[in-house]
Amino acid sequence: TFTCVWAKGDGTEASPFVISTIAELGELRKAVNAEKHLEGVYFELGNDLDFEGVEFGTIGQIGSEAQKSARWFAGNFDGKNHVIKNLTINTAQRFVALFGQIKNATIKNLGIENSTFRQQGNFYAAGIVSLANNSEISNCFVKNTTVNVKCASGSNGQYAGGIVSQATGTTKIN
Repeated sequence: TFTCVWAKGDGTEASPFVISTIAELGELRKAVNAEKHLEGVYFELGNDLDFEGVEFGTIGQIGSEAQKSARWFAGNFDGKNHVIKNLTINTAQRFVALFGQIKNATIKNLGIENSTFRQQGNFYAAGIVSLANNSEISNCFVKNTTVNVKCASGSNGQYAGGIVSQATGTTKIN
């Protein structure tokens, strides 16, 4: 089950949940990371968000190797041409980006600026989506941002990208 925590909208295409604060984006993160995929649920960003001095983690992150495919976002997120600024995620977890994993999802009209994404364990890092499966990402950008994957000697599993680090299945990036 899913309990609504957003004050505006009802999660439909006609009336998406509106995320206007870092705390509200954090609620989306909590839901997805608790294995609520939010399939078919619509969200939109109500304004720019500035993460200066705020700790935040990836939306759609695994808790352990055994759970690596259990936590992904499967909804629709429209940034409404807003920008997320000064976001820093620095972790050894498998997927590092605003959205760690998405599956059958849509992410559109979103910008990331002046941010840093560091993955310290030989896997995936990007600005918007780390691993996209059968999803669509459109009209998104990453600007003045560092994306870094720490590579261990002899390792072979590193993927880094500006918008997306790895796209699988029928994923489309426009």
